[in-house]
Amino acid sequence: MKEFLKKHRMLLILVAALAVLWLWYSGGVTMNKLGTMTQNSMRGEYASDDYGLAMAPSAAPMMEKDAIARNTAEESAGDPDIAPADRKLITTANYTIEVEKPEETAEEARVYLASIGGFLDNMEVSEYSNNNKQAYLTMRVPADKFEEATKHLKEYGYVKSENVGSRDVTSQYYDNDEHIKNLEAREAKVREFFNKAKDVEETLSVYRELASLREQIESLKGTQKNLDRQVDYSSIYLTLLPDVEINPISDDEWNLWRSFKKQVNSLVTNLQGLADFAIFLLVKAVIWLPVGLIIYFIWKKFRKSKK
Repeated sequence: MKEFLKKHRMLLILVAALAVLWLWYSGGVTMNKLGTMTQNSMRGEYASDDYGLAMAPSAAPMMEKDAIARNTAEESAGDPDIAPADRKLITTANYTIEVEKPEETAEEARVYLASIGGFLDNMEVSEYSNNNKQAYLTMRVPADKFEEATKHLKEYGYVKSENVGSRDVTSQYYDNDEHIKNLEAREAKVREFFNKAKDVEETLSVYRELASLREQIESLKGTQKNLDRQVDYSSIYLTLLPDVEINPISDDEWNLWRSFKKQVNSLVTNLQGLADFAIFLLVKAVIWLPVGLIIYFIWKKFRKSKK
């Protein structure tokens, strides 16, 4: 091995030098391409592949691993004196289920929802892959039917993911209720001053106070109605995906002539790369050739002096 290294030392040095030059060249090309891509992205343009096909930003990937996570989050313990039946809990569930025919299953879910007194807030059916459909449903279910509904929905197919949670809004709800009572009591007092106002200026001042109080009361009542609606009707977000299918062996889009042209294009690209590298070596010779010669003569002189 040592004899081989001594005998072919110059050849190895030449190969190493060419490798360094190639890395230099490749690094410059890569940085140029990176700069071009950055400029295009800043202009909002999409990069193109070798065959002129626009490459749009990829959509968020679907979940790859099957996972069933059950999470119950209770934000507030509320007043311990409040009976369990009077507590205000907002319950939500998210399911992703694989079924044979998502569009038909979505219609089945809508019919079932109506049968238990719930309603469909939103339903969307869209393309998935291989001419299959996927469906998204936002469902409102009576709170006392929540467990029954979730059990029924999970029977549609394979549950790919599940997330169930609840939020305790008891403290917020009863605080709002108390605040409304205080504001209404204050409104009644201010109304007495309004009836006893002696002049226009005093009347307008009391009227503005009444309007402000009424606005606060209506806002809180609206919040209470919204909380009541969320407590009384649990939310279920259902995603229906098509069952996993075996991809067909044949590809209708594959074409022999097009595949041949792609490979020819690839060969031409590689040859162009080699030609570019050769031109690069020729142009940069004014830099690397003198340096190489200096290193060679130094090495040769050192070798002679050693002998």
